Amino acid sequence: VCRLLGHMKAKGKKKVEVRLRPEDHNMPILPWIDPENFNPGYMMRNMNLLPKRGDKPEWQHSQDYWTEKDEIPKTDLDDKAFVYG
Repeated sequence: VCRLLGHMKAKGKKKVEVRLRPEDHNMPILPWIDPENFNPGYMMRNMNLLPKRGDKPEWQHSQDYWTEKDEIPKTDLDDKAFVYG
């Protein structure tokens, strides 16, 4: 979050929105979490209320700190998915 805020400040932007890129519009939409990897009852009971995720790697999250601590800092903040305003 700090890196994103710094990036926004450098660009002179006050908000950011993540949108599907044109190449992502037809990808399958999946539940927020993969029930095979992470399935606490309180989340499974309300899965229909949670946001969805795409099937491409950049739209996934693993709920695994050790994986995401290396992946998240590599995120390209100038990717077409980030719309700054």
